[in-house]
Amino acid sequence: MKTSLMTAAAGALAVAGCTAPQTEALSFAADVQGTWLTDGYGNLLVIRPDAVDLYDFLPGVCVPVDSTSDDPELADLVREIGIRRQDEALEIRLPLETHMRRARRLPSLPDTCGSPPDKSPGGVVEAAIRFFETHYAFMDLHGVDWPTRKRVARSAVRANMGEGELFELLTEMLGDIPDGHLGLTDDDGFVTRSFSPNSGPTTEALFPPGISERTRERRGDRFFGAYWTQTVPEQVLEGAGTRVANDRIQYGLLDGDVGYLAIITMGGYTEKETVAAELAVLNDALDEALTAFETAGVRAVLLDLSVNLGGLDQVATAIAARFATEPMRAYTKWAADAEMPVRTEKIVTPSGAVRFSGPVHLLTSDLTISAAEIATMALRALPQTVHHGSATNGSLSDILEKRLPNGWTLELSNEVYLDHTGAHWEGPGIPPDQPIEMFDLSTLDGDHSAAVRTVLDHIRAAAPARR
Repeated sequence: MKTSLMTAAAGALAVAGCTAPQTEALSFAADVQGTWLTDGYGNLLVIRPDAVDLYDFLPGVCVPVDSTSDDPELADLVREIGIRRQDEALEIRLPLETHMRRARRLPSLPDTCGSPPDKSPGGVVEAAIRFFETHYAFMDLHGVDWPTRKRVARSAVRANMGEGELFELLTEMLGDIPDGHLGLTDDDGFVTRSFSPNSGPTTEALFPPGISERTRERRGDRFFGAYWTQTVPEQVLEGAGTRVANDRIQYGLLDGDVGYLAIITMGGYTEKETVAAELAVLNDALDEALTAFETAGVRAVLLDLSVNLGGLDQVATAIAARFATEPMRAYTKWAADAEMPVRTEKIVTPSGAVRFSGPVHLLTSDLTISAAEIATMALRALPQTVHHGSATNGSLSDILEKRLPNGWTLELSNEVYLDHTGAHWEGPGIPPDQPIEMFDLSTLDGDHSAAVRTVLDHIRAAAPARR
């Protein structure tokens, strides 16, 4: 899941062990009550009989995140996760997720957490430095000179600096690290600046340095809007496609005998912010699309993830399961900031619903991001998949969110993902088997129909018509 354990927005946090149904008050069993600290991730949980308090914690830094006693929406989300006592540890799993976080019991709430965090500019910068150097996984990968960066940041702090200056100081400390999962949001949750230095050639051309925020929005609306509302439905599907899943999925036939399935996000299919609800809508959409392909007797399926902005890993692997013919290892992941990392091996098993077992042609670009890259890894593990296009974005780790003392949220990468061969693609992205130039960077109109036609030519040369 490309969200933090502490994020309530996108179905992120939940802590279970709850025995009450959703319509009743929270109730936690006696053996899970107490103070717990995860190994890695820096999540401190205080589980009370009828509520849980959350903190972002390091020795010397403790920032309250939220409490279910004050947030009914968070309390609803807390019921979704799986938690169990295993010897002297808690095992915490997000809904329908195989990866586990292990927490150890603390004798009491650390003294640091009993006082309000230091909200001064110096306190905010120090917390950001500590969180980043403790949890960030890719200093060496990106050649980050962290001692110099934090020394410069500390020397620039002034007691009377304004919020704008402080925000700029933090973004300068992190802003040119080539990681698409770095970010900073203000205390209202409004994204005043997000880091995309690992955005790749398409967004580098789309959003050159120095353009205004208004120009950035206008250029983004033009490119992504044209891609999804013109190129895919009109130039690729020639007006004969179908839109489903909250307009996040389009499908149809190309030249009558190739199934085409375009997915622009790994989630956002329903207003219900739960993994189960997202998967239910996804499964209905895939049943519909794959049944149409089966009826048409398609020779192959072209799965277009060339613009997919990510979402849920569970959605990504559920898509791959619709093309799997036998159990396959999709990836292995672990938290690089843990002392004793829990290594999770994700196995994709064939779905019991409608499946397609013929050739799969996957199309990606540098706008194939995050959970879409998890789908790419899972699909590449299948022997019938051919990967076309350009390398993915290279932002595979889940986003770990850390609340700063003034309410801002720092986003960073703390997990390592390896594909089925043991290869690590964080940073450079996942390269295709068949490289294709995806977008005309001189026009930036979202048109990739020439790339789709190139894949179709490959399909015709490689896959006979089904009888």
